[in-house]
Amino acid sequence: MKSNHATPPLSGGQAPEKPWFVLDSRAMDVSRILASLSIFYFHLGLFCPLPLASYAQQGVEYFIFLAGISYVLFSKSKPAGFDEFADYLKKRFISLFPIYLLINLGIFLGSFLHASSLGRPFSVLEFLASTAGISQYLGWHYLTAPMWFVPFIMQVYLLLPLIDWILQRANAVLVVLAATVISWLLALWLSVAMHSDFDHLSLICKIWSPAFRLPDVCVGMILGRIMLSETREGRTGLAAILLFGLLSWLSGLPQNTLVFAIFHLPFSGFVTPGILYGLTLMCLPIFSRMGTKLLRLLGRATLPFFLIQCVPLQAIEHKFGHQPVIWAADFFVCWLLAVGCTVGVDQVTSGIATKRNSAVKPAAG
Repeated sequence: MKSNHATPPLSGGQAPEKPWFVLDSRAMDVSRILASLSIFYFHLGLFCPLPLASYAQQGVEYFIFLAGISYVLFSKSKPAGFDEFADYLKKRFISLFPIYLLINLGIFLGSFLHASSLGRPFSVLEFLASTAGISQYLGWHYLTAPMWFVPFIMQVYLLLPLIDWILQRANAVLVVLAATVISWLLALWLSVAMHSDFDHLSLICKIWSPAFRLPDVCVGMILGRIMLSETREGRTGLAAILLFGLLSWLSGLPQNTLVFAIFHLPFSGFVTPGILYGLTLMCLPIFSRMGTKLLRLLGRATLPFFLIQCVPLQAIEHKFGHQPVIWAADFFVCWLLAVGCTVGVDQVTSGIATKRNSAVKPAAG
């Protein structure tokens, strides 16, 4: 596909400069860090009044967008067949599960030292269900609330190749409209099937499956294709994003102003991810002073930070109340634990890979 904004090649073999709005690998890491800070701010706002804290939860929405953007811009294993698809999923699973397993194990063992939110240690079955990512589908609690995101994002990874294939063949505006209708119908079916209250339905549609949030997943892919400056993702891609923004605004209206209250279930938000994107571009000069390896480490540590951060909040609130110094200490300790988990898992996985390679390497001579 041709680019809307073709840049002539530079003399001396230099690569053309990327447009200012494109997220490179450093910007992706900064985006993940800012999104994780937004979510920490939201969780903190659950325990003490903080301005605009409820909007900060939409940092999760930004993570969903980033998954699509990352797939388009950086994925080296875009599957073209079943074998490639299996390899693609294997790589995604390996990138998530070891950290997820380690944190589940740590929280499970820790619950015997300090009672969990259930007022008792977690059972082995609760640990296994949480580690398998099926707790919410059994009506159980994950070992910590944010763990719903790991099985959710794995489902997103399942959808990305299909959505990419569709966007290569269909108008982006029509894709967003179709995704909206599908998500809306699924939410409507769920409301009829479960006979549940609106708040419970809203929670299910947010965290059970990206099938209820298809427009969000599609928008991430479209944003990535716009950043590639591909022809069909120029004006039509921008129109699709604006359409999603309009739908997100409508979804935020009071329920009684809509024909069906269920209408806004598939949507989460648009403004907060836009602000986080703008902050990413503004903060890049600051983070550019940081070494590439350190920034990459912090970017990868956002997943364990996201999973760990809720664990001590309730205990700290109960013991110390609203103490800013304690919150700050908790923030830095969670980051240190997240970085430690990331480094530890890297060491173990690299050691296993080295032994495997040594075992299959043919003997010399």
